Amino acid sequence: MKKKIIVIAAASMLAFCLLLTGCGNKVADPGADATVKPADATTEATEAAATQAPTEAPTEAPTETPTQDPDVTPKPKLINVVLEKAATANYCENNQTCKDPAFAVDGDETTRWSGFDLGFPNYQTEFEHTLTVDLGGTFVLDSFSIIFESLTGYYDFQISDTGEEGSWTTVYTYEFSTSGPMAVQDYDVDLPKDTTAAFIRIRTDVDEDYEYSNYPYCSIYELEVLGYAKD
Repeated sequence: MKKKIIVIAAASMLAFCLLLTGCGNKVADPGADATVKPADATTEATEAAATQAPTEAPTEAPTETPTQDPDVTPKPKLINVVLEKAATANYCENNQTCKDPAFAVDGDETTRWSGFDLGFPNYQTEFEHTLTVDLGGTFVLDSFSIIFESLTGYYDFQISDTGEEGSWTTVYTYEFSTSGPMAVQDYDVDLPKDTTAAFIRIRTDVDEDYEYSNYPYCSIYELEVLGYAKD
C-alpha cells in the first residue's frame, strides 16, 4: 500500500511539473552565469578612440630671420637735397613768373626758372646758361630728375665741392632732339656710385649747327636731386 502511494505521489508531481513549466525544457538556474553577448566591433572602436589621448598638432619649424651682414651698412633714406636750397643763375628772364632761380627747386612743377630772354643784347652769342644750387653741406648723390622745356641743344649735370670756377665736374650729359619748340621733357637719371658734392649745377648750351642755335631757350620747371648727407 505504501509503494502505491509513493508511485501515485510521483506521478502527481510529474503531471504538476508538466502542467506548470513544461519540464521538458531546462529551467534556468538563477545562480548560474548569464551568457555574455559579444561586444559590437564599432562600439569597441568608438570606446577605444574616446579613451585614446588626442594627438597634438606638429610644431612648425621656427622661421629663420636673415642675419644682417655686419659689413653692409644700410643705405640712409634718400631726400631731395636741392629742395628750397639757395639757387643762383647767370641769366634770368625779365618776367616775374620765371625770373627767380629758386622757382626751379621750390618743389612746385608749375613754376619755372628761365635763363633766356630775347631782350638780352647778346642772346645770339651767349648760348651758355647755368643754374647753380648750394646744398649747404656735402651730400652723397643717388639720382636726379629734371622737367624742362626742350629748346636747348644739351645740358650738363655738374658737381663741385667748392662752387668755384674751374672746380666743376660733369657727371652726366644729355643731348636731346626736340619734338617741337618748347616741348616739355621729363627725365630721371641714375648718377655714378659714390658721387658726392656740396654744389650742383645745370649747364645748358647749344652747338653751332643746332637747329635752334639762334634761339637757345633755357627753362627749368623743376630739378630734384636725391641723396643723403655724407658723414
